[in-house]
Amino acid sequence: MKNNKSFKLIAGVVVIAVLGGVYYGLTVYNKKTEEAEEEAAAGETILEVDTSALTAVTYTIDGEQVSFSLQDDGTWQKDDDETFPVDSSALLAPLDEASALKSVRTLTEVEDISEYGLDEPQNTITLTDEDGTETVITIGDNNASTGNDYLMLNEDETTIYTVSTDLSSAFSDDLYDYAESEELPTLQASTIVGVSLEQADGESYDLYLENAIWMVSGTDTDGAEADADIADTLTSTLAGLSYTDYLDHNCTDLSEYGLDEPAATLTITYEEEVETEEETELEEAADETDAESETESAEEAETETETETESGVETIELTVTFLIGDTDDSGNYYVQMEGSTEVHTISSSVLSTIFGYTASEMIAPEEEETETETEEGEEAETEVESETEEETEEATE
Repeated sequence: MKNNKSFKLIAGVVVIAVLGGVYYGLTVYNKKTEEAEEEAAAGETILEVDTSALTAVTYTIDGEQVSFSLQDDGTWQKDDDETFPVDSSALLAPLDEASALKSVRTLTEVEDISEYGLDEPQNTITLTDEDGTETVITIGDNNASTGNDYLMLNEDETTIYTVSTDLSSAFSDDLYDYAESEELPTLQASTIVGVSLEQADGESYDLYLENAIWMVSGTDTDGAEADADIADTLTSTLAGLSYTDYLDHNCTDLSEYGLDEPAATLTITYEEEVETEEETELEEAADETDAESETESAEEAETETETETESGVETIELTVTFLIGDTDDSGNYYVQMEGSTEVHTISSSVLSTIFGYTASEMIAPEEEETETETEEGEEAETEVESETEEETEEATE
Protein backbone atom coordinates (compact mmCIF):
# COMPACT_ATOMS: atom_id res chain seq x y z
CA MET A 1 0.00 0.00 0.00
CA LYS A 2 2.80 2.30 0.94
CA ASN A 3 4.53 1.74 -2.39
CA ASN A 4 1.30 2.35 -4.26
CA LYS A 5 0.76 5.68 -2.52
CA SER A 6 4.33 6.71 -3.25
CA PHE A 7 3.87 5.86 -6.90
CA LYS A 8 0.72 7.92 -7.11
CA LEU A 9 2.44 10.85 -5.45
CA ILE A 10 5.37 10.68 -7.81
CA ALA A 11 3.04 10.39 -10.80
CA GLY A 12 1.10 13.45 -9.62
CA VAL A 13 4.24 15.47 -9.31
CA VAL A 14 5.30 14.43 -12.80
CA VAL A 15 1.91 15.40 -14.25
CA ILE A 16 2.04 18.79 -12.53
CA ALA A 17 5.54 19.37 -13.82
CA VAL A 18 4.52 18.43 -17.34
CA LEU A 19 1.48 20.68 -17.19
CA GLY A 20 3.61 23.49 -15.81
CA GLY A 21 6.08 23.04 -18.64
CA VAL A 22 3.30 23.09 -21.18
CA TYR A 23 1.84 26.26 -19.65
CA TYR A 24 5.23 27.93 -19.59
CA GLY A 25 5.85 26.93 -23.18
CA LEU A 26 2.49 28.28 -24.27
CA THR A 27 3.13 31.54 -22.39
CA VAL A 28 6.51 32.02 -24.04
CA TYR A 29 5.03 31.16 -27.43
CA ASN A 30 2.17 33.60 -27.01
CA LYS A 31 4.54 36.34 -25.87
CA LYS A 32 6.81 35.79 -28.84
CA THR A 33 3.79 35.75 -31.14
CA GLU A 34 2.53 39.04 -29.69
CA GLU A 35 5.96 40.60 -30.08
CA ALA A 36 6.13 39.42 -33.67
CA GLU A 37 2.70 40.83 -34.38
CA GLU A 38 3.66 44.14 -32.74
CA GLU A 39 6.84 44.32 -34.80
CA ALA A 40 4.84 43.61 -37.94
CA ALA A 41 2.35 46.29 -36.99
CA ALA A 42 5.17 48.76 -36.36
CA GLY A 43 6.38 48.38 -39.91
CA GLU A 44 2.92 48.32 -41.44
CA THR A 45 2.19 50.96 -44.07
CA ILE A 46 -1.20 52.29 -43.05
CA LEU A 47 -1.55 55.09 -45.59
CA GLU A 48 -0.17 56.02 -49.00
CA VAL A 49 -1.08 59.37 -50.56
CA ASP A 50 -0.43 60.22 -54.20
CA THR A 51 -0.94 63.99 -54.35
CA SER A 52 -0.97 63.94 -58.16
CA ALA A 53 -4.18 61.85 -58.07
CA LEU A 54 -6.09 64.14 -55.69
CA THR A 55 -9.03 66.23 -56.85
CA ALA A 56 -10.17 67.69 -53.51
CA VAL A 57 -8.74 68.27 -50.04
CA THR A 58 -10.25 69.54 -46.81
CA TYR A 59 -8.20 70.71 -43.83
CA THR A 60 -9.04 72.07 -40.41
CA ILE A 61 -7.64 75.61 -40.46
CA ASP A 62 -7.98 77.81 -37.38
CA GLY A 63 -10.75 75.57 -36.08
CA GLU A 64 -12.79 75.52 -39.31
CA GLN A 65 -13.03 73.01 -42.14
CA VAL A 66 -11.77 74.60 -45.36
CA SER A 67 -12.12 72.82 -48.71
CA PHE A 68 -10.17 73.15 -51.94
CA SER A 69 -10.85 71.60 -55.36
CA LEU A 70 -8.69 70.92 -58.38
CA GLN A 71 -9.80 72.84 -61.48
CA ASP A 72 -9.71 71.74 -65.12
CA ASP A 73 -6.69 73.97 -65.79
CA GLY A 74 -4.67 72.21 -63.08
CA THR A 75 -4.94 74.97 -60.49
CA TRP A 76 -6.55 74.68 -57.05
CA GLN A 77 -9.45 76.80 -55.88
CA LYS A 78 -10.91 77.51 -52.46
CA ASP A 79 -14.47 76.22 -52.65
CA ASP A 80 -16.16 79.19 -51.00
CA ASP A 81 -13.95 81.91 -52.52
CA GLU A 82 -12.73 81.59 -56.09
CA THR A 83 -10.68 84.80 -55.72
CA PHE A 84 -8.46 83.28 -53.02
CA PRO A 85 -4.95 82.91 -54.54
CA VAL A 86 -4.23 79.27 -53.66
CA ASP A 87 -0.57 78.29 -53.59
CA SER A 88 -0.78 74.71 -54.90
CA SER A 89 2.65 73.73 -53.62
CA ALA A 90 1.94 75.00 -50.11
CA LEU A 91 -1.48 73.34 -50.11
CA LEU A 92 -0.17 69.85 -50.89
CA ALA A 93 3.22 70.02 -49.16
CA PRO A 94 1.92 68.78 -45.75
CA LEU A 95 0.68 65.59 -47.41
CA ASP A 96 4.26 64.62 -48.24
CA GLU A 97 4.42 63.47 -44.62
CA ALA A 98 1.71 60.93 -45.42
CA SER A 99 3.04 59.72 -48.76
CA ALA A 100 4.00 56.37 -47.16
CA LEU A 101 2.86 56.51 -43.53
CA LYS A 102 3.88 53.65 -41.26
CA SER A 103 2.55 52.88 -37.81
CA VAL A 104 4.72 52.64 -34.71
CA ARG A 105 1.98 50.86 -32.76
CA THR A 106 -1.50 49.66 -33.60
CA LEU A 107 -4.09 49.74 -30.82
CA THR A 108 -7.13 47.55 -31.46
CA GLU A 109 -10.50 47.23 -29.75
CA VAL A 110 -10.28 50.82 -28.54
CA GLU A 111 -13.29 51.81 -26.45
CA ASP A 112 -12.67 55.50 -25.71
CA ILE A 113 -11.04 57.65 -28.41
CA SER A 114 -11.01 60.65 -26.05
CA GLU A 115 -8.04 59.04 -24.29
CA TYR A 116 -6.06 59.83 -27.43
CA GLY A 117 -7.49 63.30 -28.14
CA LEU A 118 -9.45 62.06 -31.13
CA ASP A 119 -12.80 63.33 -29.86
CA GLU A 120 -11.45 66.87 -30.32
CA PRO A 121 -8.84 66.31 -33.03
CA GLN A 122 -6.06 68.71 -33.87
CA ASN A 123 -6.89 68.28 -37.53
CA THR A 124 -9.22 66.29 -39.74
CA ILE A 125 -8.05 65.86 -43.33
CA THR A 126 -10.36 64.57 -46.05
CA LEU A 127 -8.77 63.57 -49.35
CA THR A 128 -10.66 62.73 -52.52
CA ASP A 129 -8.91 61.12 -55.48
CA GLU A 130 -9.77 61.04 -59.16
CA ASP A 131 -11.83 57.85 -58.65
CA GLY A 132 -13.98 59.60 -56.07
CA THR A 133 -12.54 57.60 -53.17
CA GLU A 134 -12.44 59.52 -49.90
CA THR A 135 -9.81 59.05 -47.19
CA VAL A 136 -10.34 60.68 -43.81
CA ILE A 137 -7.34 61.20 -41.54
CA THR A 138 -8.07 62.27 -37.97
CA ILE A 139 -5.10 63.50 -35.93
CA GLY A 140 -5.34 63.42 -32.15
CA ASP A 141 -2.91 64.22 -29.36
CA ASN A 142 0.84 64.08 -29.49
CA ASN A 143 2.42 61.68 -27.01
CA ALA A 144 4.87 63.89 -25.09
CA SER A 145 7.07 60.96 -24.00
CA THR A 146 7.49 59.41 -27.46
CA GLY A 147 6.77 62.38 -29.71
CA ASN A 148 4.33 60.25 -31.70
CA ASP A 149 0.90 61.33 -32.92
CA TYR A 150 -2.30 59.34 -32.41
CA LEU A 151 -4.17 58.83 -35.65
CA MET A 152 -7.47 57.37 -36.80
CA LEU A 153 -8.33 56.40 -40.37
CA ASN A 154 -11.71 56.66 -42.05
CA GLU A 155 -13.50 57.26 -38.73
CA ASP A 156 -12.81 53.71 -37.50
CA GLU A 157 -12.95 54.35 -33.73
CA THR A 158 -11.91 50.80 -32.81
CA THR A 159 -8.38 51.05 -34.21
CA ILE A 160 -5.87 53.76 -33.31
CA TYR A 161 -2.39 54.12 -34.76
CA THR A 162 0.64 55.93 -33.46
CA VAL A 163 2.94 57.45 -36.07
CA SER A 164 6.40 58.95 -35.64
CA THR A 165 5.77 61.63 -38.25
CA ASP A 166 4.60 64.82 -36.59
CA LEU A 167 1.56 65.34 -38.78
CA SER A 168 -0.02 67.75 -36.34
CA SER A 169 2.65 70.38 -36.98
CA ALA A 170 2.74 69.81 -40.75
CA PHE A 171 -0.61 71.54 -41.23
CA SER A 172 -0.90 75.27 -40.58
CA ASP A 173 -3.56 77.10 -38.60
CA ASP A 174 -3.09 80.20 -40.78
CA LEU A 175 -5.16 80.17 -43.97
CA TYR A 176 -2.73 82.55 -45.68
CA ASP A 177 0.08 80.03 -45.37
CA TYR A 178 -1.75 78.33 -48.25
CA ALA A 179 -2.02 81.55 -50.30
CA GLU A 180 0.23 82.85 -53.05
CA SER A 181 1.32 86.40 -52.31
CA GLU A 182 1.87 89.20 -54.78
CA GLU A 183 5.49 89.60 -55.82
CA LEU A 184 7.69 92.35 -54.49
CA PRO A 185 10.43 93.80 -56.68
CA THR A 186 13.92 92.52 -56.00
CA LEU A 187 15.62 95.48 -54.38
CA GLN A 188 19.36 95.84 -53.91
CA ALA A 189 21.12 98.72 -52.19
CA SER A 190 23.10 99.36 -55.37
CA THR A 191 19.97 99.61 -57.55
CA ILE A 192 17.92 101.92 -55.30
CA VAL A 193 18.19 105.51 -56.60
CA GLY A 194 15.46 107.22 -54.59
CA VAL A 195 13.51 107.01 -51.31
CA SER A 196 10.55 109.28 -50.71
CA LEU A 197 8.53 109.41 -47.49
CA GLU A 198 5.36 111.46 -47.08
CA GLN A 199 3.90 111.53 -43.56
CA ALA A 200 0.43 112.72 -42.64
CA ASP A 201 1.55 113.98 -39.22
CA GLY A 202 5.26 114.46 -39.55
CA GLU A 203 8.10 115.65 -41.71
CA SER A 204 8.50 114.28 -45.21
CA TYR A 205 11.63 113.90 -47.27
CA ASP A 206 12.84 113.02 -50.74
CA LEU A 207 16.23 111.33 -51.01
CA TYR A 208 17.52 110.90 -54.56
CA LEU A 209 20.65 110.38 -56.63
CA GLU A 210 21.75 113.24 -58.85
CA ASN A 211 24.94 112.88 -60.90
CA ALA A 212 26.02 110.03 -58.59
CA ILE A 213 25.61 112.26 -55.50
CA TRP A 214 22.86 111.72 -52.95
CA MET A 215 20.65 114.78 -52.54
CA VAL A 216 17.84 115.46 -50.09
CA SER A 217 14.90 117.82 -50.02
CA GLY A 218 12.11 118.32 -47.51
CA THR A 219 10.04 120.82 -45.59
CA ASP A 220 13.00 123.08 -44.72
CA THR A 221 15.51 121.69 -47.18
CA ASP A 222 15.65 122.04 -50.94
CA GLY A 223 18.25 120.16 -52.91
CA ALA A 224 21.02 119.87 -50.33
CA GLU A 225 23.73 117.27 -50.54
CA ALA A 226 22.83 114.29 -48.33
CA ASP A 227 25.02 112.43 -45.88
CA ALA A 228 26.24 109.40 -47.86
CA ASP A 229 26.34 107.21 -44.73
CA ILE A 230 22.66 107.90 -43.99
CA ALA A 231 21.76 107.20 -47.62
CA ASP A 232 23.64 103.90 -47.41
CA THR A 233 21.79 103.02 -44.19
CA LEU A 234 18.38 103.62 -45.78
CA THR A 235 19.10 101.78 -49.03
CA SER A 236 20.66 98.84 -47.16
CA THR A 237 17.59 98.64 -44.92
CA LEU A 238 15.29 98.46 -47.94
CA ALA A 239 17.44 95.93 -49.81
CA GLY A 240 15.66 92.58 -49.99
CA LEU A 241 12.44 94.10 -48.65
CA SER A 242 9.88 91.41 -47.82
CA TYR A 243 6.50 91.03 -46.16
CA THR A 244 6.26 89.66 -42.62
CA ASP A 245 2.64 88.40 -42.65
CA TYR A 246 -0.07 87.99 -45.27
CA LEU A 247 -3.41 89.14 -43.85
CA ASP A 248 -5.98 89.71 -46.61
CA HIS A 249 -6.06 89.02 -50.34
CA ASN A 250 -9.10 91.16 -51.11
CA CYS A 251 -9.45 93.82 -48.42
CA THR A 252 -12.77 95.69 -48.50
CA ASP A 253 -12.41 97.50 -45.17
CA LEU A 254 -9.13 99.40 -45.10
CA SER A 255 -10.05 101.11 -41.84
CA GLU A 256 -9.43 97.81 -40.04
CA TYR A 257 -5.73 98.34 -40.72
CA GLY A 258 -5.60 102.14 -40.65
CA LEU A 259 -5.13 102.19 -44.42
CA ASP A 260 -8.21 104.23 -45.24
CA GLU A 261 -6.22 107.27 -44.08
CA PRO A 262 -2.59 106.10 -44.25
CA ALA A 263 -0.13 107.50 -41.73
CA ALA A 264 2.56 107.57 -44.41
CA THR A 265 3.34 106.80 -48.04
CA LEU A 266 6.69 105.30 -48.97
CA THR A 267 7.92 105.37 -52.58
CA ILE A 268 11.08 103.57 -53.64
CA THR A 269 12.69 104.27 -57.00
CA TYR A 270 15.02 101.59 -58.33
CA GLU A 271 16.80 100.59 -61.49
CA GLU A 272 16.24 97.36 -63.35
CA GLU A 273 17.81 95.87 -66.42
CA VAL A 274 15.41 94.68 -69.11
CA GLU A 275 16.00 92.92 -72.35
CA THR A 276 15.21 94.92 -75.47
CA GLU A 277 14.82 93.98 -79.09
CA GLU A 278 15.64 96.35 -81.94
CA GLU A 279 14.56 95.78 -85.51
CA THR A 280 16.97 96.78 -88.30
CA GLU A 281 15.82 97.04 -91.90
CA LEU A 282 18.16 95.61 -94.51
CA GLU A 283 17.76 96.12 -98.25
CA GLU A 284 18.94 93.40 -100.54
CA ALA A 285 18.69 92.99 -104.25
CA ALA A 286 15.89 90.67 -105.17
CA ASP A 287 16.56 87.81 -107.50
CA GLU A 288 13.13 87.95 -109.02
CA THR A 289 13.67 88.24 -112.77
CA ASP A 290 11.85 86.45 -115.49
CA ALA A 291 13.28 85.10 -118.70
CA GLU A 292 12.57 88.34 -120.63
CA SER A 293 14.39 90.62 -118.15
CA GLU A 294 17.51 88.52 -117.62
CA THR A 295 19.53 90.87 -119.80
CA GLU A 296 18.45 94.01 -117.91
CA SER A 297 21.05 95.75 -115.78
CA ALA A 298 21.42 95.17 -112.02
CA GLU A 299 20.35 98.79 -111.46
CA GLU A 300 16.87 97.90 -112.64
CA ALA A 301 16.63 94.87 -110.35
CA GLU A 302 13.84 95.01 -107.80
CA THR A 303 14.75 95.38 -104.13
CA GLU A 304 13.00 94.01 -101.10
CA THR A 305 13.31 94.88 -97.40
CA GLU A 306 14.22 92.35 -94.72
CA THR A 307 14.04 92.93 -90.95
CA GLU A 308 16.70 91.73 -88.54
CA THR A 309 16.07 91.63 -84.77
CA GLU A 310 18.90 92.38 -82.34
CA SER A 311 18.68 91.80 -78.57
CA GLY A 312 20.15 94.15 -76.00
CA VAL A 313 19.92 95.23 -72.38
CA GLU A 314 18.51 98.54 -71.19
CA THR A 315 18.45 100.01 -67.67
CA ILE A 316 15.15 101.62 -66.72
CA GLU A 317 13.83 103.31 -63.58
CA LEU A 318 10.79 101.85 -61.81
CA THR A 319 8.92 102.80 -58.65
CA VAL A 320 6.97 100.89 -56.00
CA THR A 321 4.74 102.71 -53.51
CA PHE A 322 3.43 101.45 -50.16
CA LEU A 323 0.59 102.87 -48.10
CA ILE A 324 1.45 102.51 -44.40
CA GLY A 325 -1.24 102.18 -41.73
CA ASP A 326 -1.40 101.12 -38.08
CA THR A 327 0.78 98.58 -36.28
CA ASP A 328 -0.14 95.11 -35.04
CA ASP A 329 0.51 93.65 -31.58
CA SER A 330 4.12 92.95 -32.52
CA GLY A 331 4.73 96.50 -33.71
CA ASN A 332 4.83 95.56 -37.39
CA TYR A 333 3.20 97.98 -39.81
CA TYR A 334 0.13 97.20 -41.93
CA VAL A 335 0.93 98.01 -45.55
CA GLN A 336 -0.70 97.88 -48.93
CA MET A 337 1.10 98.20 -52.23
CA GLU A 338 -0.44 100.97 -54.30
CA GLY A 339 -2.94 99.50 -56.76
CA SER A 340 -3.22 96.20 -54.86
CA THR A 341 -6.10 94.71 -52.85
CA GLU A 342 -3.76 92.70 -50.60
CA VAL A 343 -2.81 93.68 -47.05
CA HIS A 344 0.46 92.58 -45.46
CA THR A 345 2.76 93.64 -42.67
CA ILE A 346 6.33 94.87 -42.93
CA SER A 347 8.74 94.53 -40.04
CA SER A 348 8.94 97.44 -37.61
CA SER A 349 12.74 97.22 -37.76
CA VAL A 350 12.62 98.19 -41.43
CA LEU A 351 10.11 101.02 -41.31
CA SER A 352 11.27 102.49 -38.01
CA THR A 353 14.63 103.10 -39.72
CA ILE A 354 12.88 104.82 -42.62
CA PHE A 355 10.88 106.96 -40.16
CA GLY A 356 13.98 107.67 -38.10
CA TYR A 357 15.29 110.63 -40.11
CA THR A 358 14.13 114.07 -41.17
CA ALA A 359 15.37 115.92 -44.24
CA SER A 360 17.45 118.34 -42.17
CA GLU A 361 19.12 115.45 -40.34
CA MET A 362 20.17 113.93 -43.67
CA ILE A 363 22.15 116.94 -44.87
CA ALA A 364 25.85 116.23 -45.25
CA PRO A 365 27.95 117.98 -42.58
CA GLU A 366 30.03 120.92 -43.81
CA GLU A 367 33.75 120.33 -44.03
CA GLU A 368 35.68 122.47 -41.52
CA GLU A 369 39.22 123.56 -42.19
CA THR A 370 41.57 122.63 -39.40
CA GLU A 371 44.03 125.15 -37.92
CA THR A 372 46.95 123.23 -39.40
CA GLU A 373 45.43 123.28 -42.89
CA THR A 374 44.91 127.07 -42.59
CA GLU A 375 48.49 127.66 -41.47
CA GLU A 376 49.84 125.48 -44.28
CA GLY A 377 47.75 127.42 -46.77
CA GLU A 378 49.04 130.76 -45.48
CA GLU A 379 52.63 129.53 -45.60
CA ALA A 380 52.20 128.32 -49.16
CA GLU A 381 50.71 131.68 -50.15
CA THR A 382 53.66 133.53 -48.51
CA GLU A 383 56.15 131.37 -50.39
CA VAL A 384 54.44 132.11 -53.69
CA GLU A 385 54.52 135.88 -52.96
CA SER A 386 58.23 135.69 -52.04
CA GLU A 387 59.07 133.83 -55.23
CA THR A 388 57.17 136.41 -57.25
CA GLU A 389 59.04 139.31 -55.62
CA GLU A 390 62.41 137.66 -56.29
CA GLU A 391 61.54 137.08 -59.92
CA THR A 392 60.51 140.76 -60.25
CA GLU A 393 63.79 142.02 -58.73
CA GLU A 394 65.84 139.77 -61.02
CA ALA A 395 63.96 141.04 -64.06
CA THR A 396 64.58 144.69 -63.02
CA GLU A 397 68.35 144.14 -62.63
